[in-house]
Amino acid sequence: MPPTPNRTDLPIVLLYDLDRSYNESDALEAERLLAQLISALSDAGHAVTPQPVCDPQWAGELAALDPPDCIVLNWCDGVPGVPYRDFHF
Repeated sequence: MPPTPNRTDLPIVLLYDLDRSYNESDALEAERLLAQLISALSDAGHAVTPQPVCDPQWAGELAALDPPDCIVLNWCDGVPGVPYRDFHF
């Protein structure tokens, strides 16, 4: 089946982290950019569920998703407390 252009029927789960080591200015900028990304995806017609990776439940909630039923957009620099090269889903 050929791809469907402008498909918006799949919801987006947006994984993100806000690094606690950011200074106040950088943290505000990261939050502004996150809101801008959510707004742009929503304006394009997608249902967006932001999912912070600092939430202890995030991995379980992600594992419960059915991949054909959603898009997972990873907008993380890493997972707090886990060296990126050691992290595996």
